[in-house]
Amino acid sequence: MIERLRSNLPLLMLMAVLAWASAWLWQARGPGLVTVRTAQLSADRQGQEAYGSPGQTVELPHFTLRDDRREAARIEYSLTLNGEAGKMISSSLTPRAVDQPPRHAVLFPQVINGGDFYLNGSWVAGLPRSSVSDRYVWYRPLLIPLPSHLLNQDGRPDVLTIEQTTHEPYILISPPLVGDIEDLARVEGVIAFLSGTLAHASNLFCLVAGLFMIGAWIASPRERIFALAGAAMVLWAALFTLALWSHVPMDRYVLWRSALYVAEGGLITLMSMFVLSFAGKPMGPRATRIFIGFASIAPLVYMLGGGPTEYLLDRLWTGPMVAVYVYASVQLARLALQRNQGAAKALLLQSAFCIVLAVHDLGVLTGLLVKVMPELDGWHWYALAFEPIYLCHLGLPLLLLVVGYILLVQHQRSVEGVNNANVVLKRTLAEREAELVASYEEQQRLAKVEAARLERDRIYQDVHDGIGSRLITTLFSVRESGPGAIDVEAQLQACIDDMRLVLYAHQDEESDLQSCVFDYCLKLEAQLEGSALQLTYDIDDGEPLHLPAAVRINVLRILQEAITNCIKHAGASSLEVSLRIDATQLVLDVVDNGRGMDARPVRPAGGNGKGIPGLTCRATAIGGQCVVSAASPGTRVRLILPLERKVDAPVPRGHHDEEAVA
Repeated sequence: MIERLRSNLPLLMLMAVLAWASAWLWQARGPGLVTVRTAQLSADRQGQEAYGSPGQTVELPHFTLRDDRREAARIEYSLTLNGEAGKMISSSLTPRAVDQPPRHAVLFPQVINGGDFYLNGSWVAGLPRSSVSDRYVWYRPLLIPLPSHLLNQDGRPDVLTIEQTTHEPYILISPPLVGDIEDLARVEGVIAFLSGTLAHASNLFCLVAGLFMIGAWIASPRERIFALAGAAMVLWAALFTLALWSHVPMDRYVLWRSALYVAEGGLITLMSMFVLSFAGKPMGPRATRIFIGFASIAPLVYMLGGGPTEYLLDRLWTGPMVAVYVYASVQLARLALQRNQGAAKALLLQSAFCIVLAVHDLGVLTGLLVKVMPELDGWHWYALAFEPIYLCHLGLPLLLLVVGYILLVQHQRSVEGVNNANVVLKRTLAEREAELVASYEEQQRLAKVEAARLERDRIYQDVHDGIGSRLITTLFSVRESGPGAIDVEAQLQACIDDMRLVLYAHQDEESDLQSCVFDYCLKLEAQLEGSALQLTYDIDDGEPLHLPAAVRINVLRILQEAITNCIKHAGASSLEVSLRIDATQLVLDVVDNGRGMDARPVRPAGGNGKGIPGLTCRATAIGGQCVVSAASPGTRVRLILPLERKVDAPVPRGHHDEEAVA
């Protein structure tokens, strides 16, 4: 309940202000003013066609249409200040009053056609009036003080004569007010504020607000409702700026009037589309085209038909346009009742208020308002509603308030949406962060597992190729020559040394490749001493070649594996090792004179030995190439390693030779 009251608080406050103002205007009695109800007319030929013969007496307010508008009509009418008005004026006539400021005055609520005003034949006031070349229209009141020295002192009624000229399609004479000058000044101030000051200020504020909303739509093109509202407010400001324009040269009158119809049609079209869009019932493409086409009829017809079509358009074109806006307001009312939205209710109130003002102004244009004007006992403030004053611009301030309220509601919803999105974003980021942390920890764990596996494989491979090879050599020596305990001890010590080489090889970065190969061949020669296999070696003694530890160890392992395979399978009597190094590559050859490749035993399927695939895999891992080919006789194992590439690859996993460690 509290939330509903808070959401409808601006609407309730606005309704309370309007209700209070209406009640005050209805109950508050105005100042003691007298309304003049009759006038005596005289006119030129154009005026006589509207009014008839000169000297005709008419009741005020008086409205007459003009059929022929090819020329300006000159109208003259006289107001006899008798009856209560005469009594009020004569009560202040004293010999001393002649030299004092005027105490009474006559107020014309709207001097649309301007003119000259004469009191008992003497000019007392005037506003520029229309001529053949110019059109003047004044939407403003005129207060005319009644100088005491111009008033009749002999009891005769005073006569106020007005001369006017008009190009308008109608002639409207509103009843003037006679009373105390101070009271009339207050009424004049209110009318001037409503018909002038408020209108111009509203036009300016409406133009600024409309441009601001169009800018907001440009920044956020999806908010179509801002584009409609902004364009409607700009057209509203343009419409009433044109309508209140007091002077228009007659050679530009058609252009001015056509622009007025364009602004009026555009305003009603955009306001109807705005209200329908806000109500969730936007016009379809076909209905939009039809509505815009109908709105375009008035300026086209007027440009073709001219002045005679003006009154016809005011009746037959403005009415249907307003009816569409009424339909849009009905749809808005359904939305307000169904969803109980404060913004919809505020906009509905503004639409209803604008409809009332539009009907009022339509009554001014067609003369219907003067026909329903009540005859009041005295003058009241609410009588202003029946004066021939255009009031549609009064909807501008209310429109600004309602649109501002709608913008605040939209902004509040946007802020809430952003806050909700931020909450969701923070929660999502926290979840993603937790997932990333978990993923990172899992990757770290897998990396450690993989690193441990690779290290185990490297150690296993090095033990297999190094220590295993030495054990095979020792076993071969024992079988062939039966070494003593001292020789076996030396061989085992060599295995231990080789194991240390495996474990600490990556820590020794100073050894060059030539020294490593030479030391290995020297130790192997000592192990093979006394056996049937004779070892010879030729090591390049050029500039020392320093390789990364992993590459150096792999070169030595290829050498060891090739020699081990020769000892186990070749049955050779000689073994030759050579190392050649130039600027681009190193070439390591291991050549025996044994059985050759075809005569060697074939490993069973699914065996676990390394053999040639193991040599090839190691060579590929360090960026080299291992070629096993037949010699004459025997077998050649050649390692070719380019030196322009820097290779430091891990030892690959390969097949392990069970026979090498047997």
